[in-house]
Amino acid sequence: MPTLKELRATASRKRKDFLYRLVDRLAYYPAIPLLWLGLTPNQVTVIWILGQLVSAYFLTTGHYLTMVIALVVFQLMFVLDCTDGIMARYTKNFSINGEYLDYIGHYLANPLLLGCLAVGVYRIHHNPIYLIAG
Repeated sequence: MPTLKELRATASRKRKDFLYRLVDRLAYYPAIPLLWLGLTPNQVTVIWILGQLVSAYFLTTGHYLTMVIALVVFQLMFVLDCTDGIMARYTKNFSINGEYLDYIGHYLANPLLLGCLAVGVYRIHHNPIYLIAG
């Protein structure tokens, strides 16, 4: 099992965007136990995609607390999204399938988040403008 220092030395990547730099710092921590469990970067990608899909579903409930928890889970899955890249760089396990899977996750989950959030807010306020604007 690699240490945090080893991961940062071998799998770090320079990013200009503040949000990605912040999330990258957090993403090293789940990478250590996931590598210890023997998960591949593609398996972690599938986990975060499924996590975001499930949390998007819970956004449609119209219950305030459930929606807040779903948004937090959605953001935690973003940390896992960065974790799979760290794992791929550390293990040197790159594939075009993994890159494709990552893009599919982004193109599917991000618009779904906005649509499901609009449905959830509509269920709270019963105003169709949220469905139209969402």
